[in-house]
Amino acid sequence: MRRLLRGATAVLALAPAGVRAQDATAADHEHGAGEGFSVHLSGELKANARWSEDDRFPLAFPFPPDFVPVGEPNVALQTVSPGGSFEVSKALVHVDVEMPRSITAHLKVGFIDLYDRNPTSTDQTVNVEEAWIGFGKKRASLEPLPGTSFFVLAGKAPKFERQPLRRLESYGLVSTSFNRFNDLQLQLGGSVGSHFYLLGQVSDGNPIFMRDPNVLAGDNGTDPPPLPDPRLHSGFPIL
Repeated sequence: MRRLLRGATAVLALAPAGVRAQDATAADHEHGAGEGFSVHLSGELKANARWSEDDRFPLAFPFPPDFVPVGEPNVALQTVSPGGSFEVSKALVHVDVEMPRSITAHLKVGFIDLYDRNPTSTDQTVNVEEAWIGFGKKRASLEPLPGTSFFVLAGKAPKFERQPLRRLESYGLVSTSFNRFNDLQLQLGGSVGSHFYLLGQVSDGNPIFMRDPNVLAGDNGTDPPPLPDPRLHSGFPIL
């Protein structure tokens, strides 16, 4: 696949600001329920510098005449926003809550959301990316298991297959196309002893959508057809 985006991505993480309350009751301590109630707030700001080639590829499909943009000879896929640009692509707010008896909750809200909007110019700019509550300790992949355990997680959370940490906007072609967005789901899992673990998930799945994995999502499929030189073009989307 021809590389359509050349540039650098800079991620600026704001210093977390938190408020913690240690209010465990005597009953909590008696039942070994932990140290109390804790709330942690943090924020993250993502800025990107990029340069994109200006490419245009006509489509061979016989579109009706009213599908052809005014002033253009045919329907074509074109680089969303060619040239250089400095963009603030996303602002994130995280809220993490820890409660007695190994109960945790997490909320992540994204603002601006430039690289996930599709169509870019008309899609929502505020999105609840994660909102879930967990019971018990969920161990990370390849993390040593101290013994038998059990956990339940319910809400909007990342898919099992998705990389837990990334430095750039893309997870790579496959993960960007299929595992980018979170699912409303129920996870069940745990470990038996220190060498065997179970993990299961029931979710509503991601809908089929079109996105350009290399640059901005673009305005592919907008109605009515764009003018001959719109501010944002279609991009090169895949399902």
